[in-house]
Amino acid sequence: MCPNLIVIPSDHLFYQELSVKLKRFLELKIPIIEQYSIDEWFGDLNGLVKDEDTLEFITELRDEILKEFDLPITIAASESKWIAKLMTDKIKPYGAFVLERGEVDEMTRGYDVNDFPGVGRAISKKLDTHKIKTLGELREYPNILYAYGKTGRVLYHRIRGTDKERVIPYSQRRGIGISRNFKAILDRGEIYRRVVILARYLSYTITKLSLNPTTFYFKIRYEYGAKASQSITINRLFNENFLIALAKNMIHKLDNHINYKIHYIAISSSNFADSDNRKTFSILEYERDLKFAALNQKLIKIRDKYGVDAIRYGSEGGGYLINQQVKKIS
Repeated sequence: MCPNLIVIPSDHLFYQELSVKLKRFLELKIPIIEQYSIDEWFGDLNGLVKDEDTLEFITELRDEILKEFDLPITIAASESKWIAKLMTDKIKPYGAFVLERGEVDEMTRGYDVNDFPGVGRAISKKLDTHKIKTLGELREYPNILYAYGKTGRVLYHRIRGTDKERVIPYSQRRGIGISRNFKAILDRGEIYRRVVILARYLSYTITKLSLNPTTFYFKIRYEYGAKASQSITINRLFNENFLIALAKNMIHKLDNHINYKIHYIAISSSNFADSDNRKTFSILEYERDLKFAALNQKLIKIRDKYGVDAIRYGSEGGGYLINQQVKKIS
């Protein structure tokens, strides 16, 4: 019937390799990442991106992935990761969209119940017997889902966008990092200011995940293609003060082309100390690190509520408070 049909065989090994590469890339942009399938991830922007900057952030991320991997992707943002996933399915093939808190009911009211992730065959048949076709109709009859016990209650809150489920990263993470690409800068004072910001953001995520990395990797890229990188292993109790000092020192050490402009900085960490990878921390620094680690826990509470930029360092130009809503993206 189709003599000119070209059949392209599947290549699952290639798909998996590309999935791993993309995940590593995403972890540099959004350190708290949860893999949902081979080509879907949830990411937590809480404290990392201001509400008003969310659309710009995900649009730039989408475009950067296309340039880096030749992959056209779709990203949607919402306070609920399941609403975010629903929206990605609606704005394909190359969309970027932010659904605000008060717009969930109105925007998704007419969507088919079978389009929502988690509505399986059994629930679909049950809803069909009640002539319920849309999410708007289902929201008016919570008892239908409540009859399924905890599973039904969870699903009902998901379709309302009120589930407040956390993005859960893979527990045995091998590494975590952050990087930024920007217009080339010659001023080293500005470079170190950005290093402090990146280290602060990375510290926030490391502390939030209760990790204690002991190996750190630093990289800079210059204009004209030159680059420099180095890793270092230090057995210390992790804290923000330690990471910022180390980052500034390592970037200074790597910067061998002081007359070249820098356009890229990356900081990552790995080799986490835990029950399966025991480390002996430096006795000379332990008491001091313990105090700074305790301070980190207090900072987390403030930054979770007001954003990572709520408390900054003097070298960044002062601190301020912002009102930050939780954002989940898919």
